[in-house]
Amino acid sequence: MDGWWDDEDDARAAVCCRCQTYEGGFGGEPGNEAHGGYVFCAVAALLILGRLQDADTQALQARRQTDDDTTAAAR
Repeated sequence: MDGWWDDEDDARAAVCCRCQTYEGGFGGEPGNEAHGGYVFCAVAALLILGRLQDADTQALQARRQTDDDTTAAAR
């Protein structure tokens, strides 16, 4: 992508990565709880920027070892 936005790609990728939670998902802003919609948007943005390697992609591949939450238990 050649254009005026190229100079800001590092900053954009850094903002996305700062929104990644300790669980591996992404929140709407740094420090927020992860949500599936934000995960989709952050991963898509990092892919478009060519910077997915900046995120902790290993954390995205598995759910943490926790007891069933109420959503899973209701199934």
